[in-house]
Parts: sequence; structure tokens; C-alpha cells
Amino acid sequence: MKSPCTQSVEDISIENSSQIGGHPGWVQDSAYPKCPDCGDTMTFIGQLDNAHFKGHEGVHYALLCPSCRVTATTYQQT
Repeated sequence: MKSPCTQSVEDISIENSSQIGGHPGWVQDSAYPKCPDCGDTMTFIGQLDNAHFKGHEGVHYALLCPSCRVTATTYQQT
């Protein structure tokens, strides 16, 4: 199932909630980290559902501070 880039993942229980761009489908509450260099809220760039890897659960989120060019990842699971 493809979603437009402006649509978040609607139901995290779907088999594959990986995506690039758009809005994150947070498993729990939203958790945008702050850039360690400038303190601005980082921008979501994509997420990888661990369902791709047999026997694993949870979602990894990739974020970016465009002005500092610093990246971060965060992880959530049920």
C-alpha cells in the first residue's frame, strides 16, 4: 500500500510501515529530538519497520537538522 508523501502511516499494525518522507507513524507518542548543535527540532526523513527482519518488532526513525547537517535515529516499539 502506497501513501502520498503528505500522509502519515495510519495504522502501525500494518505489516510494513517503512517510508521515506511524509509524516512519521509513531508507535508511541511523537518524539522529535533536538539538534545537539543548534537546539532546533529535527526534521523527519524516513522510518524503517523492523517487520522486514523476521522475529523483530518496532520502528527506527531517521531525522535531520538541515542547517547543521546533523542526523539522528530514534526507536520505538509496543
